[in-house]
Amino acid sequence: GTARGRRCKRELSGTQGGAGRPRPRQGAMMSIERATALHDLFNMVALPLLCVLNAVNWASDIALWAALEPTRYSSWRNMWIGGHQSLFLAATGVYICLDIAFLAAVPKCVKSSTTVLAHHTVVLVCLLVPYLRPTTHGYALGLCMTIEANTTLLIARRLLMSIEFPGKALVRAVVSTLFYATWIGIRLVLYPWLAVVVFPRDYLDAAARDGSYVNVVLAMPTLCVLLTGLNGWWSVGLWRSFAKRMLGPAEMGHFKQHFL
Repeated sequence: GTARGRRCKRELSGTQGGAGRPRPRQGAMMSIERATALHDLFNMVALPLLCVLNAVNWASDIALWAALEPTRYSSWRNMWIGGHQSLFLAATGVYICLDIAFLAAVPKCVKSSTTVLAHHTVVLVCLLVPYLRPTTHGYALGLCMTIEANTTLLIARRLLMSIEFPGKALVRAVVSTLFYATWIGIRLVLYPWLAVVVFPRDYLDAAARDGSYVNVVLAMPTLCVLLTGLNGWWSVGLWRSFAKRMLGPAEMGHFKQHFL
């Protein structure tokens, strides 16, 4: 009985808080760290390439951009040259599928894999619109994928925290400024504008042409509203993180108590 008691004591000593949960093995923790680094590396290669593919499909004439009417989807459509649209669409689909596979295999490489997987699923459905109507709705693909410029800056910001090099402070300041500017400009301005103004008008005109309100273009305003809501949710988290960093834990608690 005494030997058995000692053995049970040793087994319990290998648990956290006596709750019977084994401590995470060091190898497992390292594998998650490596997976996170690999995921960031994958995105830092893939996303800039997608941004370049997006950019080369838009008109480069400054005069055309000066004449842009942002409330009219036809004006955006005229700005979309689409010379490499098929390649861009295929590359986007491949990237999303690879990222879904990565997140499904190693969900802990991001903070909320379920949310990101839901986001990617919505994006895949959105890709059906330019796929089924390539001659008229490539511009929608281009506008929505501008968000990947902000995602690239987000990952670059995170990577800069873990490396040291001369001039890091300046580089980090530039990246952070561009990150916040594109977050506001794309996630909080462009996406709501597309969801409320541009895409609904495109959908209604498509419904009139097709003679039916049930058509693939309906996915554009519907799913853009969902993505806009998700951007808003992430913005709340970003604000809390920023405020906590600027105010400190004590001041943040005081702020929450009196203003939230």
